[in-house]
Amino acid sequence: MKKNIIYGLSFVALSFLFNSCDAYDDDNQKAYAASNFAMFADNQATLSVSEDGGSLVIPVSISKPSSTDVTVNLRFTNGTAQSGVHFNAPTSVVIPAGQISTNLTIAIVDDTNLNATRTFNLDIASVSDNTYGVGISDEGSYSKTISIINNDCPTKFTYWVGNLSVEDVGYGSTPGTGAANSSGDCDILVVTNDLPGLGSSAVAGTLNTTYNVFFTPTNPDGSVGTVLVNNVTAGRVVSGGVTYDAKYNAVGTYSTVTGEVVMSYELLAVRADGSVAGLFYDGTTILRLR
Repeated sequence: MKKNIIYGLSFVALSFLFNSCDAYDDDNQKAYAASNFAMFADNQATLSVSEDGGSLVIPVSISKPSSTDVTVNLRFTNGTAQSGVHFNAPTSVVIPAGQISTNLTIAIVDDTNLNATRTFNLDIASVSDNTYGVGISDEGSYSKTISIINNDCPTKFTYWVGNLSVEDVGYGSTPGTGAANSSGDCDILVVTNDLPGLGSSAVAGTLNTTYNVFFTPTNPDGSVGTVLVNNVTAGRVVSGGVTYDAKYNAVGTYSTVTGEVVMSYELLAVRADGSVAGLFYDGTTILRLR
């Protein structure tokens, strides 16, 4: 089934942004004070979408409503992804009079070619009402690099590309994201999320929030299979005057039927010489799309 992947903020969050940020002058590459501006509401400078994702929906907003329609003009710059070949999108969107937001929908073209991740750039080029500036100080508010991840891999790992809920069973869930790696390799999901188990024992700044989940299919269409996370340094823990690396290892299964990646993990205490001193603890991690 095709999915619409939506990146955006609530109007409450938008109100906070509009009332607390400066607008951005793209020509002079500096922030300036402005009362009105147009922006991509999510502020994310990079986005990923699976080739079979159907469409990517990006909210476009203005800081306050206008008495007339406001046209936000867009600029798409081809990279390895070509407009009209790998994606289709309008060159502008209209925010109706009295409204502060509309959606930009980018249609993703699904083909049967096995290829690396393709990318293109998206910018807000201008606004029909010149009383509105372009963007705020966050780059993602006016410019984005968008990656189209190939889905013609042995597994269906691209199902989990997008916003994730990462549950440490028994301890609650935290938000995360799933993406392909920079090379667009098949069957490797890059998860960004705080690894479990360190708490107040972690040395500040040592938490590793990005790890690779390796997928292996166990049926012909790749909808179910096994997963592996291998020896990721989650951080450092000081205990009894000794500093240990906390190493995260996990094995489990995935299924696009249940929509879950379920992994049994261990958080090992590893000495400086690489030997294992013991186990901090173990548990279960579940990844789901938000």
